[in-house]
Amino acid sequence: MTSVLYMSHVCLPQEEQDLRTLQVKNKKLAGMLDQRQAIEDELRDRIETLEKRQATDDASLLIINRYWSQFDENIRILLGRYDLDQDLGEFLTERKALSIPEPEPDSDSNSERKDSERGDYLHHT
Repeated sequence: MTSVLYMSHVCLPQEEQDLRTLQVKNKKLAGMLDQRQAIEDELRDRIETLEKRQATDDASLLIINRYWSQFDENIRILLGRYDLDQDLGEFLTERKALSIPEPEPDSDSNSERKDSERGDYLHHT
């Protein structure tokens, strides 16, 4: 019986040591859990902020898409009203004629042109 008492007497301090070790580990785990919960809360707030921003961006993109579609349709209507094969070619030719004026002839070429128009050019040679 002495050995049993001895073992129970020896085990008691070991159990206290184990209990203290478990308490310290429990305290560390509780601290880690608190940190993890704080991080999760921050991440949830961040997710909520990003979801709100995404909703705003989606609404903006929808509006831009509507305006782009309306612009595209207006361009189609304008192109449909304007015959590109004929009218645009004439428009560009007219613009070209306006932007590149004919040079004014000098005095010598004026007399030669007048003579050639009247047929006098052949008579002078």
